[in-house]
Amino acid sequence: MKLSAYVPEELWERVQARFPGSRPSQVAQIALRRLVERSRPRFAPAPAREDEPELLRRRARVAERRQRAYDEGYETGLALSAGLDWSDLERLAAAGWTVDGADAADAAQHESLAHRAGRRDALRDVWLAVLQAAQPPVP
Repeated sequence: MKLSAYVPEELWERVQARFPGSRPSQVAQIALRRLVERSRPRFAPAPAREDEPELLRRRARVAERRQRAYDEGYETGLALSAGLDWSDLERLAAAGWTVDGADAADAAQHESLAHRAGRRDALRDVWLAVLQAAQPPVP
């Protein structure tokens, strides 16, 4: 295929400075190849239909593990909130519910996003419950 394209003079000068002697056609082909290669999806292609039951089983297992980690994180957050003062909860709220200093033995589990989300949600729920309880009822 033959086509023509406009290239700003400043851009072409930069190309020539970096790659002396390169021809326009060669530069365009290399640039287009790189553009296509970098735009490929960075995930696995869709599985074949015969693999679908196995894929569903794996997804269910991963979803179950994520839910278990979230639930454990929620329990951790509730236990943590029991030992905090109100000022501690306010500081955590201001810090986006980031809890520093997790137990090193449980650090790997506590570093999962699901566990941290559960812990964050528990702390936030306790904080919100206290705030709502302090609100006078609306007549």
